[in-house]
Amino acid sequence: SMWLPLTVPQPEATDAAFGAAKEITPETDLPTAELARGELEAAPLLAAVLADKGVLSSRGECRRLIKGGGVYVNNERVSDPEKKLTPGDVDKYGQIIVRLGKKNYHRIKIV
Repeated sequence: SMWLPLTVPQPEATDAAFGAAKEITPETDLPTAELARGELEAAPLLAAVLADKGVLSSRGECRRLIKGGGVYVNNERVSDPEKKLTPGDVDKYGQIIVRLGKKNYHRIKIV
């Protein structure tokens, strides 16, 4: 029959979990890099943090992705290739969620 029992996981459930409506909590399983609060307070370049933490291979790659509209911080598209991270980018869970493209999520945990 067309109707599946509710216990069967639906394939779209995973994507829905990362939709804008659903927040990403510390329990959400994401690749995670740590950034010291002192470093964050020095307002590091997003491109530098992503390169230094191995999220992207280089600052240049990050800048290219930003120019192409493919980098988001906390679900907001980054338009400035020289964007600096600040304490204002940290959510209530003490993390900054970076998204590359449509589905590539990374957590920067402030420690």
